[in-house]
Amino acid sequence: MVTPTQIPEPVDLARYEITVLTPDYKAGKTFRAFTSADLVLRFNNVDSFNVVVPATDPAFDVLTDKGGIEIRRDGIPILTGPVIKTKRDWDGKRNNATLMGFSDDIWLLRRVAYPDPAGPEYWETKSHDVRSGIAETVMKSFVAHQAGALALPERRILTQATDLGRGIPLTIRARFGDLLSYLRAAGALAGLGFRVIDRKFEVYEVADKTASVIFSPELRNLQAYSYTNEAPTANWLVGAGTGEGTDRLFSILEDTDSQTQYGRHEYFYSRTNVSDLEELDEGLQVRLGSGKERTNLAVQPYDIEPTRFRQDYEVGDKVSVIVDDYEIQDVVREVQLVLRSNQAEQIKPVVGTPGQGIDLPNKEIFDSLRDLNERLRQIEEV
Repeated sequence: MVTPTQIPEPVDLARYEITVLTPDYKAGKTFRAFTSADLVLRFNNVDSFNVVVPATDPAFDVLTDKGGIEIRRDGIPILTGPVIKTKRDWDGKRNNATLMGFSDDIWLLRRVAYPDPAGPEYWETKSHDVRSGIAETVMKSFVAHQAGALALPERRILTQATDLGRGIPLTIRARFGDLLSYLRAAGALAGLGFRVIDRKFEVYEVADKTASVIFSPELRNLQAYSYTNEAPTANWLVGAGTGEGTDRLFSILEDTDSQTQYGRHEYFYSRTNVSDLEELDEGLQVRLGSGKERTNLAVQPYDIEPTRFRQDYEVGDKVSVIVDDYEIQDVVREVQLVLRSNQAEQIKPVVGTPGQGIDLPNKEIFDSLRDLNERLRQIEEV
């Protein structure tokens, strides 16, 4: 047990700056100060921010609906994105503005996958946007045609980093879903991460730092932790592709270790538009991953070497946490940053199952509706 006398010495305070971005994403004025900021950086998902600034600051006056903000930590951008909601508070003693919004990953939610990126006039002859190849190349081609330089002019919003051809061979088969959902599935299958900074889509490899980044009370780098375990929703899946009756394409995928521990949880995965067995198996892998048992571990570490945020580990890195004589090795799914004036930042990583640790109102209802929507989509097969 770590006693007060054993608490590590505080490190230098990280320096944060918040700058207004113009509609063409050029740097505008920087806020002179801010009262508070709550940031959530997420792996292969949309980051969020809630920032309170003085409403009298000149930077607030140049904020526009089509612009956004850039948040830098020690001079390096960690989040850029649009402000979707502004709140004013005045009572004679204070005159503040609260800026709420999302990272530029939100553009992956704001674009749906056209069956043919060339436009609606071609949808009667092409049912899906299908792209096959090495994962990173496929993901970047998908974004380029749906939201980037090769998209219709009115849909262009993102640029891209150089394609390095990383990952495994896979196929994206898209029709009217949001781009983020398809990219998350591809990233999970290939073990790749992605993010959008300054409206530039980037893909990166998940770094395994389980041997060097270890959080534990015994190592004196952990202030607090909490974790939950949840049983799987599916560990035996039968996938069905094209065809009817006995002529239909079938494939089975199961997790025998999960069945031994939790019992057999069956699930029917229908894709009537998939005729390729390899593509059907890819979908089964993604669905098995989303239905597996969930471990959600939230930790509050001391930001000291060799486990300093952004110096030693990042969102998306695989790390180790040892609690109650139990070692968890998994990806840092999100990092919550709590900032208050003239105080050291609070850093709260969340390690564990994808989709866990995201603060959503009525999350259980949201998860149930998402699963229901998946089943309805299988029936409709638009």
